[in-house]
Amino acid sequence: MRILLACMLMVSMAEQKEYKVIGYFSAWAQYRNGQLGKSNFQFLPKHIDPTQYDVLNYAFVGIDKNQQITFLDENDGTTIPQVINLKSQNSKLKIFASIGGWDFSSEKATRGIFSKLSKSREERAAFIRNAVSFCRRYNFDGIDIDWEYPGDEDNEGSKEDVNNFAALMKEFYEYKISEAQSSGKAEILLSAATSSSKEFYGNYKLSETSKYVDWFNVMTYDYHDSDDDRVNSHTPLKSLNSGSESIETTINDYVSQGVPLEKIILGIALYGRGWSLETIVNHNIGDKAIGPSKPGAYTQEEGLMANIEIETRTVNERYDLTAVCKYGWYSNQWFSFDDEITIKLKAKYAKERQLGGVMFWAIDLDPEMRYIKPVIDELKN
Repeated sequence: MRILLACMLMVSMAEQKEYKVIGYFSAWAQYRNGQLGKSNFQFLPKHIDPTQYDVLNYAFVGIDKNQQITFLDENDGTTIPQVINLKSQNSKLKIFASIGGWDFSSEKATRGIFSKLSKSREERAAFIRNAVSFCRRYNFDGIDIDWEYPGDEDNEGSKEDVNNFAALMKEFYEYKISEAQSSGKAEILLSAATSSSKEFYGNYKLSETSKYVDWFNVMTYDYHDSDDDRVNSHTPLKSLNSGSESIETTINDYVSQGVPLEKIILGIALYGRGWSLETIVNHNIGDKAIGPSKPGAYTQEEGLMANIEIETRTVNERYDLTAVCKYGWYSNQWFSFDDEITIKLKAKYAKERQLGGVMFWAIDLDPEMRYIKPVIDELKN
């Protein structure tokens, strides 16, 4: 009887808990051209339904060599106020400036900036002051640190990044509290976009930094991509075998390293990863690939395609019940992606584990909210 009551209590708690729905908006979506069915490729702030989100992350802004926060897109000065204005339609909506991103962290002109500034207490302090000042100037509610990744030597990181990232988070936390007290304004929120890979998440000192961030946006996708010579699921909920990583293994590791469940935000990709197969015989996970899939009209990027476009192209589709994932193909083009069923199972998993919520990369890849709505329905209703 006690076990039954405990189970009923856990179910009740999961149902009553409020889960965050966080969406990244990529500024470059404004430059897309074309249409897929009812979906326009171009996506602007006016196309966002702000009533559906708790948090929107504006992706991205950058940092210069003087630790000043900089626009990365020539239209940011116009686009940012349009995004901020969405709060007029949802008084509870919080909007973050996401600093960094993959391109900023990896391109020659900007890679290593995070690593360099974090080495010096003075430069960390300057960056933090400037980031908070940027929020105040443009009416952002928070900062999302998207450093990909501390300790990644390919992106001019170093072993020192481990301690320096933790110091950056601690000092940011301390400064934002004192700044709110002195200004009399609401405290700036702080999140970090973090890796799902064992190769990197050990570099965050999670047990320590979890004290300072409001939450982690865990990028539980891209476990595999077209750099791999065999096709695989890029965002499996469960492990395909004992040695493979998955959303579940990542979440378990974050928890084991001391991160509170409510500070873990499960990342959901609104795109799939694609490969070109060597042969077109079996189309199974593990088959040999010869390179990335061909670009789609929507993202125009090899090896990556929006889910909405994949589902219009794939003639054949299968579910892998072990990994809880979906894949499909046409000719020798093979894709790992989510549909409404698998994406809702991820929301259900976040709910069962009583995580902090989910985040989407990126909402402009699902303009009709075909995949976003089932997740919201699962979490909110």
